[in-house]
Amino acid sequence: MTDTPWYDPYPDATWRPQIKEEQETVRVRFAGLSARWVGGAIDFIAPNIVFSELFGSFGSTLLLAFIVFNSVWMQGRTGQSLGKRLLGLRLCRIVDSYNDYSYYVHVTPGLCFGRLVAHVLDVMPFLYGFIRPVFSPRAQTYADSVAHTVVIKDDPRLRIWDMADVRAQGDLR
Repeated sequence: MTDTPWYDPYPDATWRPQIKEEQETVRVRFAGLSARWVGGAIDFIAPNIVFSELFGSFGSTLLLAFIVFNSVWMQGRTGQSLGKRLLGLRLCRIVDSYNDYSYYVHVTPGLCFGRLVAHVLDVMPFLYGFIRPVFSPRAQTYADSVAHTVVIKDDPRLRIWDMADVRAQGDLR
């Protein structure tokens, strides 16, 4: 080995492995507890009041349809429900790699449905799951931990990957 700061394993070769292009490092800011609660109120409590007052007993059916559309379909396609969009938040799946790098990946409607069902875990132990983002290093509820998702503050500089591109990188755990 030489005294150079890096070791070249191919000193005489004309072919070298392709080095991945370095990109700007962006610090991810996880959504705080108050922002998550206000977003939840916009997504669940406000529609409950509106639909029950305007449509009576038929309002519960409309509320269920709205929750499925908003929390599963819309959030699964864009990463943002109505409440998250108004507050500048985004839901991403987090995928860890071998080189201690975390990829933030677009969510799918199926993953959002599983996360919605997993919110039962947040309610079970005395609503502790809804307070857990204060104590969790990635500000995750139990449903987020089960679905491997995080709620972040939306930043246009942050790259949100497609899962196919992450698999193509080849360094997943």
